[in-house]
Amino acid sequence: LKRLLRIELLNFEIDLLKYISNSSINSIILHSNFTTMFYLLFSFMKNINKTWVCWGSIYNPKRSNFIKYTLGIYLYKIIYNNYSNIICTMQADCDHLIKLFNVKNTCFIPYYSDLCIVAKSLIKEEIKNNNIRVLLGNSGSCIDSYFDDLRKLGNYIDKNIEIDCMLNYGCTETRKLNLIKTATSLFGSQFKAHTTLLPKEQYYNFMSNCDIYISSVKAQSGLGAIYL
Repeated sequence: LKRLLRIELLNFEIDLLKYISNSSINSIILHSNFTTMFYLLFSFMKNINKTWVCWGSIYNPKRSNFIKYTLGIYLYKIIYNNYSNIICTMQADCDHLIKLFNVKNTCFIPYYSDLCIVAKSLIKEEIKNNNIRVLLGNSGSCIDSYFDDLRKLGNYIDKNIEIDCMLNYGCTETRKLNLIKTATSLFGSQFKAHTTLLPKEQYYNFMSNCDIYISSVKAQSGLGAIYL
């Protein structure tokens, strides 16, 4: 149960819940990936018109554990059906919400971005480096998969690789520090954690100098990184 709910709320989630509770907001749009506990607490705020823009972060339970599967479906039926509207950027997400959680209030709006157009207009800042630069993930939202990824990348530690990991949002401070400690023990100075958000232009130039991008989760994650 504790693992399912992810009891530890992120700092920004606590601040957001406090702000909503203490304000006179009557309508709100969410566009982020939150913990289950945040979603559950937020669903109890009945006096707010709630809209969620979903970009691939729908709860996807594993049937191997019947108790966890049943409890997860029950909780997320409560959560999803407490939204006034759910906007999905992929049709498959709409279908998943309707089929598994009996959601009636969902609609499909295709994902649009000017990333590629803007990126092409930038002057690429070439970094003279013979090392292979690996970007691990796009944020801390998939941090649980990074530990295994790092162990596998350890097989190539003598191949002149540099590993960059985006941890600027999406995970708890404790989990982030644990990953940095693990990665540093394996790769030393060959590992770099990015814990602050980069300006758009700087992020594009950073991406243009990465040789390999690793996204080891099946759910939609890091569309911007994939497009670039």
